Amino acid sequence: MSTTRDPVELLEMLDWQVQTSQRHIVATIIMGVLAGCLVLFGEHSLERARPLFSMIDQNYGLWQNGFGAVTILIAFVWVAAMMQKISLYQDCLRKQHIQQRIVEQLRIKEAAAEERRRQREQERAGREAQANEPILAAGAVRKRSQDRFDY
Repeated sequence: MSTTRDPVELLEMLDWQVQTSQRHIVATIIMGVLAGCLVLFGEHSLERARPLFSMIDQNYGLWQNGFGAVTILIAFVWVAAMMQKISLYQDCLRKQHIQQRIVEQLRIKEAAAEERRRQREQERAGREAQANEPILAAGAVRKRSQDRFDY
């Protein structure tokens, strides 16, 4: 059972998807900035915790490399998320433009059909007016009902 949607309704849904995609991109950028701030804070905290914890102090280079690897992993995940969000946004924009063209074509077709219908109505009204008009013969009005039984 397939359901067909109204093209205008589908266009509105695509508009909503474009707006949602934009919000997702902004949210992903904000999350990236916050992650960058957290990385800076974490680097600074790791450096300050070095003299407090002997475990960190003994293997500081290992801890620093591990933190750097996690930071790089987070950066790759963020870049992948941004690429996905931007790709989704571009796809939504493409679909929206296609649907706008479809809606415009449908409106043009509907306007042309309405124009043809109005012209047919005018032609029909003109033919009916001619049919109901008295027939003139040599300038005189010929009355059909009186010609038959004129005594």
